[in-house]
Amino acid sequence: MENKNNEQEREIEVSEPAVKYGNITPTEFWEMTNDGENRFEYYDGYVIKLDAVCWQHDTIEHNLSRKIELFLDGKGCKVMGPNMPVGNATAKSYMLPDRIVLCEKMLLSTQFKCLLNPAVIFEVLSPSNKEIDIEIKRQYYQEISTLQEYIMVDSQKREIIVVRKQFNNKWGPDEIITGNNNLLIKTIGYHLPLQEIYRDTGL
Repeated sequence: MENKNNEQEREIEVSEPAVKYGNITPTEFWEMTNDGENRFEYYDGYVIKLDAVCWQHDTIEHNLSRKIELFLDGKGCKVMGPNMPVGNATAKSYMLPDRIVLCEKMLLSTQFKCLLNPAVIFEVLSPSNKEIDIEIKRQYYQEISTLQEYIMVDSQKREIIVVRKQFNNKWGPDEIITGNNNLLIKTIGYHLPLQEIYRDTGL
């Protein structure tokens, strides 16, 4: 019965696709979104308004933060997000990852004050943003020279997609992790059980 109720809640809380805006410059984007009332992302002239997240999404974000922060205590890296924008030096993108691991002194862009040097980026996938996170944002994240791992955590099933930068600076194939296995966050040397990531989600 509990699983059935959780499934019903997931169906109710699925939102419509995010509102999209076409072809504007970075300056126009900054003027449009600098009121602080809504959250937007920008991809080379393409703007998306971010939806509110479902409770499973929010729970997974907090689980990730809690476990990774405990592991990183005193180790020189830290967890940031979800309101820390990330971009690249060309100002082609302005994105708001669900969580970031930073292992260097913070480097910010001059225009959007975006973080330019994340080491690991996490996105929690919801029905309304899954395609964007896997197909569009991934391309822009992989342009960030310091990024070592992009980790996509599904909020509707126990499944995680990990893509890592290889020794030749090319990005490797997707690794899919399911069930009761561990997620290896290789950049920080942390094996995080999926059971902890999905704690209190009913998944």
